Amino acid sequence: KEDGGCSERAAILQEGDVKMIALFLEALTGYAAFFPFLLLLQIIMNRRCRKEQLQVRRGAWVLWQLFAFMVVEILSVTGSAGILDVGTMGAAMFGPRELNLVPFFMPGAQATRLGLVLNTILFMPVGFFLPLLWKRCEHFGRLLGLGFALSLWVELSQLLNWRVTDIDDLIANTLGAVIGWLLYRLAGRRLAPAFQLDNTQAGFWVRHYALVSLGGICLYNFFVRPFISLGLYSLTGGGVLL
Repeated sequence: KEDGGCSERAAILQEGDVKMIALFLEALTGYAAFFPFLLLLQIIMNRRCRKEQLQVRRGAWVLWQLFAFMVVEILSVTGSAGILDVGTMGAAMFGPRELNLVPFFMPGAQATRLGLVLNTILFMPVGFFLPLLWKRCEHFGRLLGLGFALSLWVELSQLLNWRVTDIDDLIANTLGAVIGWLLYRLAGRRLAPAFQLDNTQAGFWVRHYALVSLGGICLYNFFVRPFISLGLYSLTGGGVLL
């Protein structure tokens, strides 16, 4: 019996490892669809920084791509919609099963609480990476606004597909960004000299580098990624869907 129990546990662990590897590969595939755009955006913005005689640290190149990867995966995990989803929901997008505007209304309390915790954790890196990359984002109000805006984009886009648009998710995501900012203030500031761009006195585009980055990724995800995904799906006979 012990051997049978050990074998069963080993099978469960192996299945879990396979799922983790599959998720990781899926994440890399999704990021690969964004990489040419991300690299181009980064090159353009960093050139603007150099024109304004602002130092872009080498570590910031890698950290920005890590930040972009994280945002891409947030959009993927949360089911942020694309342009091909427009019109698929019809009037159902405003139905009670698709839209919740009542905070902390929990019909399935245990599952919903877990969802709130996971949504909070999901956005914590946003609050940590933004001020680490850009000095202007050390300001609490700006950080709060960017975290809220990213979450709002996700929730509003979910009106276009079959994901639930939930005010609880908006609250949890924004809270996660705030917690990430607090963690940065407590521990992450020591890392700032290796990565942070001081864009407090820069021109318009560099001053809003964080917003340009988030906005660019969200727009690319909405307008371009669906067509890349559709093309890969057709080429692989339904084997790959981003």
